[in-house]
Amino acid sequence: MPVKQSLNTSHYRQRALALFVVTCAATLPLQVMGQGWTFEPVLRVGAESDDNAQMAFRTDEEIKLEGFLADLAATVKYESRRDQFEIEPRVLIRNYSDEPEFDSDDLFFRSLYQHQLQNSDYGFALFFDRQQVRTAERADTDLDAEDIDEITDDDSGRVGLMGERNRWRLLPNFSHQFSPKSSIDANLAYYNVRYDDVVSGFLTDFDDLRLDLAYRYAYTETTTGILLGSGRDYETKDDLLPRKLNGYGAQVGFERALSDTTTVRALIGMESTDLTNQDRVNEVVGELVLRRQLQTIRLLARYQRLVNASGAGRLSIRDSLSLNATRNLNERMSAGLGLRAYQDDPLGVSNAVEQRQYVQVRARFTWYLATSFSTELDYRYTVLDRGDLIGEGANSNQINIWFSYHPYSDAR
Repeated sequence: MPVKQSLNTSHYRQRALALFVVTCAATLPLQVMGQGWTFEPVLRVGAESDDNAQMAFRTDEEIKLEGFLADLAATVKYESRRDQFEIEPRVLIRNYSDEPEFDSDDLFFRSLYQHQLQNSDYGFALFFDRQQVRTAERADTDLDAEDIDEITDDDSGRVGLMGERNRWRLLPNFSHQFSPKSSIDANLAYYNVRYDDVVSGFLTDFDDLRLDLAYRYAYTETTTGILLGSGRDYETKDDLLPRKLNGYGAQVGFERALSDTTTVRALIGMESTDLTNQDRVNEVVGELVLRRQLQTIRLLARYQRLVNASGAGRLSIRDSLSLNATRNLNERMSAGLGLRAYQDDPLGVSNAVEQRQYVQVRARFTWYLATSFSTELDYRYTVLDRGDLIGEGANSNQINIWFSYHPYSDAR
């Protein structure tokens, strides 16, 4: 009981702090915003039902959660001829009266900045989230992603644990245009992930640093060749079995505009990783991306094979498939359908407990009741197979109903 009381106290402190931050932002008067500034608070309340919240593979261990949700966010944006800036604090409150140990106050923060020069531009993206392992380590289909490259692949699939995860992501970028045909892009991705002590031994703190350098050359008005080089440094913070791994790779490919609304990108190459006390492991990596944007339809599709970092304590080779399709049915209704699937195999190891096969199908329907009000029905069906060594699988059905209020912007 003392542990439960401590957890609830911590939740109340987080809730008070989060509500204070969002409330202060939401009460910011619009008249303080100068030219180029916009302010967009959003309030969402809803209900959730999940028939296997921790993806237990034994039916007698399945936990059904039913509860209420509150999602508060406030976005401040600034845009000028050369600069773009955005900052957004957000809190997602989960309350399950029958299973209070699953109550949580998930905190999110993101900040974006981009500056454009005559022939170059640079910027950064900073993300922070603190949420329960149950939701943090489950890969969700993101129907709100405007670009397929925004989807992360650092989840482990170990969702049957209590405790919380803190994750920082820092993504600086730089690009330079040498001529109308040639340019370079540099992208750095730093991940800092920490778990509560209660999940020690099952999930491992880690830092992951990755640098991608790309050279682009436009052969024609519609086709651009790409040469990509990468380097990585991955380090776990496990006191018993720390790992420090590094690797490098190269890929070659192209990007082609099939029409004004459709583009395709293809890359293929090799990545070499130096494993601790083992030989270097070489793996084929690459991706195939399709983007299609019409006035009422958006389609994003990506198959990717990559060397993946997560809290599992080692790198893995992941085959990942993401598909997002959204459509405005009319002025008052929209629908979305998404698929997220991956297969994980530990790098340099066979038949390990880190093997995962994961599939999630998501369907969403949104009805815009008025300019500032909307309601949303969201369904997710998830399947998790724990591989040949464990030989067990689980599935869940999750239904969410949301009511949203956008006081200063169009909900559509």
